[in-house]
Amino acid sequence: MESILKTQRLDRANLNEFVTCYQLGALHRRKPTWTESALEGRWREYHYDEIMARDKVSLDLLLLRDESLEESASLHDPNPIARKIACDMCSALEKIKGILSGIWKKE
Repeated sequence: MESILKTQRLDRANLNEFVTCYQLGALHRRKPTWTESALEGRWREYHYDEIMARDKVSLDLLLLRDESLEESASLHDPNPIARKIACDMCSALEKIKGILSGIWKKE
């Protein structure tokens, strides 16, 4: 599923294919749902030689392409945003300390 939200709940039907493929004792009955002609399938087997031939022997076996990941390469530098968030948090913390010190003085 693309996303699970409050309006689009995850239910048992969403897990049926996974359960069928991975249930205990079903290893010999597993059949790939992904093929060159069925690109929407969610399960396929990878052979040892295929994995070893990958760059850096990565086990990150992306089966379905997430186009939003490709768009992330063109995003702006996150450091200025992170610095701004950190400054805002420090400022908020100082305000909280001031409020608490006023409360503690009254006690």
